[in-house]
Amino acid sequence: MKTVLVWACLLMAGCAQERPPQHFDTSMLGASATGVFVEASQWWESRLADDSLFDFSDDRPVTGVATFGPLPIAYKAYFHARDGGGDIVFSNNPDLWAEPDCLLHAAAHELGHALGFPHSSDPTDIMYTYQDCTPP
Repeated sequence: MKTVLVWACLLMAGCAQERPPQHFDTSMLGASATGVFVEASQWWESRLADDSLFDFSDDRPVTGVATFGPLPIAYKAYFHARDGGGDIVFSNNPDLWAEPDCLLHAAAHELGHALGFPHSSDPTDIMYTYQDCTPP
């Protein structure tokens, strides 16, 4: 059974743009990484004080995929926006995920892009361009 992550940008303060609901298929991440992805989504719900940003269901059309795959060496993860959705790809280099908090930080950062947030110049912000694996 696939797990689908759904988010919606609901006219929140700080949201860069309004987007239609996104439905991330996380079935290719595996159980452990999917759990981290869910934890990252809960971090955003807590930060934005909106527990309706994410939902899990199988009855919606998938508009995005979260998966592991090849990425350029400098990237730990990447959000690829496209019309009506976007995909999140995490590097398939296991050395990048040796520290337990790295995947959580990368997932929270990429979900921030999915919510419409750009990179930040503040090194303490989850949306800072360079990730250091500090938990969100």
